Amino acid sequence: MRLSELVKCLKIVKVIGPEDVPVTGFSMDSRRVKPGNMFVALTEPELADRRQFIPAAVSAGATSVLVEEQLPEEAVMSGVTQVVVPDVQVASALMAAKFYGEPARQLAVVGVTGTKGKTTTSHLIAEMLERAGIPTGLIGTVSIRYPGVHEASPNTTPHAIELQKILARMVEAGVKAVSMEVSSHALRLHRVAGIKFAVGVFTNLGGDHMNFHNTIEDYVQAKSMLMAAVADGATVVNIDDERGPLMKASSLCECYTYGLSPRAVIRATDIKTSLAGSEFTLHCPAGSCRVGMSLPGKFNVYNGLAATGAALSLGMPLDVIVDVLRKTRGVPGRMESVDTADLGFRVIVDYAHTAESMENVLQTLKALNPRKLITVFGCGGDRDRTRRPKMGKVAAKYSDRVFITSDNPRTEDPSAIIRDIVEGLIEDQVDRSLYTVIEDRAEAIKQAIKEARSGDIVAILGKGHEDYQIIGHEKIHFDDREVARQAILELLGEGHS
Repeated sequence: MRLSELVKCLKIVKVIGPEDVPVTGFSMDSRRVKPGNMFVALTEPELADRRQFIPAAVSAGATSVLVEEQLPEEAVMSGVTQVVVPDVQVASALMAAKFYGEPARQLAVVGVTGTKGKTTTSHLIAEMLERAGIPTGLIGTVSIRYPGVHEASPNTTPHAIELQKILARMVEAGVKAVSMEVSSHALRLHRVAGIKFAVGVFTNLGGDHMNFHNTIEDYVQAKSMLMAAVADGATVVNIDDERGPLMKASSLCECYTYGLSPRAVIRATDIKTSLAGSEFTLHCPAGSCRVGMSLPGKFNVYNGLAATGAALSLGMPLDVIVDVLRKTRGVPGRMESVDTADLGFRVIVDYAHTAESMENVLQTLKALNPRKLITVFGCGGDRDRTRRPKMGKVAAKYSDRVFITSDNPRTEDPSAIIRDIVEGLIEDQVDRSLYTVIEDRAEAIKQAIKEARSGDIVAILGKGHEDYQIIGHEKIHFDDREVARQAILELLGEGHS
């Protein structure tokens, strides 16, 4: 595609240099530039200013660069076209959409946003669409999936250029609908700019990501951007959440509210939960019926209601929706049970990595009346420090034993992160015998499982589906489930009782 054609999708643009040059693709990494590429000089928070890599990109074959401020010719090199725009994020998203043939316009795109529940809800929606015979794609924290492809996802919501490329591939593969997680980062950084959503779902809003959003108001506003982006379709809003009414007010189209309260259009009553799953009576415009899910916990009832709202708004029959809720096996790393053979205790692995999500999981497990609830968790480095003592408090509140360990320390000192967690326990005057600090995560998991006895539940929280640990700038293989299985095998070999 020619640059002159590509820039027509932008309202405000200044082109400095030849416009009649071919654009063979886009690159945000100077090391991956191919001849004819446009180099996108992002200035995204937490990333290096990409403008410094323009000379390297040009040397690699870039014939144009996308920037927010015109640069001196010597900084870009003679003959290379500068495309100057007010916002590189927005411009790159719109141009990528045009370059790849506006794939979102050929798909029914369902966007799911919220602090918790995005992954499970988006998976349920995808299952419902597939069960109705609609070829469906899935984009989210765990994976990117569509017919013939199932690969790990680098981000909850990929960068705009990569996202448009993925959507285009889905169209080529015959996909007709997409269920995708839309993070507040993606909304604030305009990664989904130019995408026409058929449905927007809001699950809830907690105190996560405050290292990225300066204020809770900014976080709320970012989430509401998805609601406002659905102009011709429907929104699905958790009306029980404190910010639910605001999200409903942000909607520009039909809004399906869901929750447990009588004011919800889609609601659940007479809820019963166990580790085996949940059971409730579903009330919605299409009728009422008793529903059983293999997903335990009240929070999963909310996820089921959210997915029901999205499916109903897309015209799915109620019997298909209920069948999926009954048969779904859940999402890897979300309340995932690890086989403990005949040892008599249970091991659960979950992605919960905020105080709110930890409380959801631990409340659910505590309600099962285990002999002891043993919790293993840590906190990620280079993330909001204020969440750490809160997580410590929640773990101590619901657990009979707590093992505090490392998670993904990234560039922080793991022991410093652990000290932040312990501060919450000290503040609450938690008995020191309740918790044990073991920095090595594998050792912490093994010790927790070794301590477990018949009737206990061991909850390993924070990493869920992740099969890696980030230490410094290095990503090493590490899977909580594998470590737990190995610990269980060792116990079986020792004849544990």
